[in-house]
Amino acid sequence: MAEWEHKERNWSKMNQDNIDGSSVLVIEWVNDSSKPTSDYKSFTDWLDWQCSGGWEVFKIRRGGQDAATWCIFRRLV
Repeated sequence: MAEWEHKERNWSKMNQDNIDGSSVLVIEWVNDSSKPTSDYKSFTDWLDWQCSGGWEVFKIRRGGQDAATWCIFRRLV
């Protein structure tokens, strides 16, 4: 029977989890307008980045006004 390792990560237009799971603010507010930081990744680029090292997407739940997205990734141990 296969054994899986899982990780939980979050992505939104304002905050995105790093590979290690720490949250990073990816939008700077200047004079009531938003500007992405160099850490900002589109959702698809972020998914590809999170899947490096043999991880695959297991479950995605999306919602909220800022397109907050919760993901579970897994890989074989």
